[in-house]
Amino acid sequence: MLLIILLVRPARGAARQETDHKVIASKNLMPEMGDEIVLWHDYGSFALYRVTHEAWSQLPEQLRSRVQLVDDMNQLLVGEKPIDTQHVTVLQAEAAGEYNGESLHIIQFVGPIKDEWLKAVEATGADLVHYVANNGYLVWADAASRQKLDGMAERSTFLQASIPYLSPFKLGPSLNIEQASGNGSDELLVVTVQLYRHDGSRKSEKIIEEAMVDTLGPWEFVLNSQNISGTINGSDIPEIAGLAD
Repeated sequence: MLLIILLVRPARGAARQETDHKVIASKNLMPEMGDEIVLWHDYGSFALYRVTHEAWSQLPEQLRSRVQLVDDMNQLLVGEKPIDTQHVTVLQAEAAGEYNGESLHIIQFVGPIKDEWLKAVEATGADLVHYVANNGYLVWADAASRQKLDGMAERSTFLQASIPYLSPFKLGPSLNIEQASGNGSDELLVVTVQLYRHDGSRKSEKIIEEAMVDTLGPWEFVLNSQNISGTINGSDIPEIAGLAD
């Protein structure tokens, strides 16, 4: 079945309203209607449309019953809790100044990712690290690249969020935000730490190695990352999670 993804988009630069929706519908169910229902991106076999809340609320119930709300496409599945990019402006305010140099950064596209969108991201100087559901990417970027990505999220038709990759986002489900924010204890924990590999990663390697009370083996290299497992004190989690890489 051919599909249309309907994107409800707020005014640029504003937080999304809770009443906005993303909807998946069979092709040709939704006609274009001026500024109310606008073709957003054509994928060939399906298309992305921009639909206002008013247009959605005025659709016949019979038509709405034939489509699927997929508001979870605004969520980035990282850390203990998903990031709702409808509230990205709040996240950006909280994140101001955490990282000044090169750091991991997370972005989210408006819908299924096109190759040309990834090329536009790389053109900012950012390096692609890996995909993040839903329709997101973890990137490695310096301050200039992050500024370009922020502008792209503000003005482009395809990028909807550009967010610093904060410490709480980096924790697996067995850890929690309190441990990352400085309230960790000296309880010994067995953890696996994944580090992004880059020219300056040896500095972070040393910090992680020194924090390890015991290791379960040497660093293991997987694609553009490296992992190490071992035992650490809970109180060391904030420092490790706070590393830019």
